[in-house]
Amino acid sequence: MSLHSISCSFLSVTPKIWIENDELYGRTSFIGQMFTLFSYCRYLHIIPRQKIIEIENRKSWICQGIQTIPFSDVSHIDYDFSSVGTSWGYDGSSFWGRQDQLEAYTVSLILKNQEKVPLFSFNGEGSVETGTVGVILGKDSIFDFEGNQGKKSREFCNALSSLIGVPVGEPLKHLADEQGDKFFCKKCNRALGPNSKKCIYCGGMAYVPGKPEISKEVKTQKARCTKCHHLMNPNQKQCIYCKGSLEVIEC
Repeated sequence: MSLHSISCSFLSVTPKIWIENDELYGRTSFIGQMFTLFSYCRYLHIIPRQKIIEIENRKSWICQGIQTIPFSDVSHIDYDFSSVGTSWGYDGSSFWGRQDQLEAYTVSLILKNQEKVPLFSFNGEGSVETGTVGVILGKDSIFDFEGNQGKKSREFCNALSSLIGVPVGEPLKHLADEQGDKFFCKKCNRALGPNSKKCIYCGGMAYVPGKPEISKEVKTQKARCTKCHHLMNPNQKQCIYCKGSLEVIEC
């Protein structure tokens, strides 16, 4: 991007996305349809009240029917990025690299059966940061122009996530401890890491469903100096502050 980038919407080819009556609609951009002589178009309709997603594709000027996906079948939203260089030179970090590029952000739905359902691609002119060194040594331009495909794709992902109630990106696996127990927050019911004491989101107590004895706060061992009462690692042989003896306590 040289020293400064300027965002221009006309440098992007993005789908038309709009919300009407609390329902989200999407359609392949007019320019994208022109490139295929209007033989291809994708329509998207999300109906939160019915908790369904409707996708209709037109290929070779023929409608392929409507695909209906319940919200409950969606695992997460896939957000993919790819780019192709359009100019090269000294990029400020290595001797030879990109100074400009074309970008593509692709948004898809990943179903719980691992099926990938493509929705839309957001394409446009990108920028590469070369800095002062790239401008002076690589003869890169001071100002670089880029499209708004990144911003538009992020807004679309956030809207999808909010309406469908699934995360952007694959959810983290709920890890169990050595005994196979999985911890949850008693207050907000979020999944927690192995041997968690408290919820990192709301501060609630951790517990394991079906095991009341583990529902209490998980206790850990600490060493306390009998002289200055400082807490430290139980593996220490003596106090690092006053050289006093240590006693093991639960906290």
